[in-house]
Amino acid sequence: MSTWVLHHREEAFPDPDVFDPTRWIGPPEKLREQERCLVSFSRGTRGCIGQNLAMCEMYVTLAMLFRRFDNLEAFNCGPEDMLYVEAFAAFHPKNARSFRVVNMAK
Repeated sequence: MSTWVLHHREEAFPDPDVFDPTRWIGPPEKLREQERCLVSFSRGTRGCIGQNLAMCEMYVTLAMLFRRFDNLEAFNCGPEDMLYVEAFAAFHPKNARSFRVVNMAK
């Protein structure tokens, strides 16, 4: 199946052509359906070989944001959420709290 078709499913992503980051805030049932339909790096044997590198670069970018802007703070995040297992693998426990960045200057 085409990832474009999957990412434009109206049931999972209402109004898919509009940039709406708030669509990822909602009841867990809805989020599970969205995560099932989101295949940014493909899956299975034809999955992207650069996925681990891309995820690592996203973590480094997020860390750079926190270092450069001192008015950013992790919302609802504790020490148990900061576990880091390996340099090239994303570790996210299933029961972890969601991670948000908020501007504390407001």
